[in-house]
Amino acid sequence: MDPRKFLNLAKTLHQSSAGEAAFRTSVNRSYYALHNWIVMFLERNNVPMPKAAAKHRKALLMLQEAGIPEIRAVATALGDLRTERNMADYELQGTRFQSQKKAELIHMKAEGAYNQFSLHTKTEEKRNKLMQGIRDYEKRISP
Repeated sequence: MDPRKFLNLAKTLHQSSAGEAAFRTSVNRSYYALHNWIVMFLERNNVPMPKAAAKHRKALLMLQEAGIPEIRAVATALGDLRTERNMADYELQGTRFQSQKKAELIHMKAEGAYNQFSLHTKTEEKRNKLMQGIRDYEKRISP
């Protein structure tokens, strides 16, 4: 499945008048669109990814440590989106996600990071530079 479809669903949800549950789900899908796109890229480029929660952390670290400022910005957005997703999914007593505007802003952040990552992985030269940065990081942390 194309992870961008999660972004489209998130937009539909936050634009609806279905209320807080839809807004929270929009936040969740916005995060997972970006996360899954990054994980798919890493796996396609032979970066072994762990299962479950460790996958979230590793994807973030790979981008943070690749040595490319634009990719580090994507990592920052990914981390911020994960925090928002966790709050939307687990802090149900809060009022943070009662606003349609909040869900819209989070979606926009995810879409911007998704597009930035897509642009930076569009050409072979950029993909190779990113993967070299990731491989260099993996070498630095290997025992």
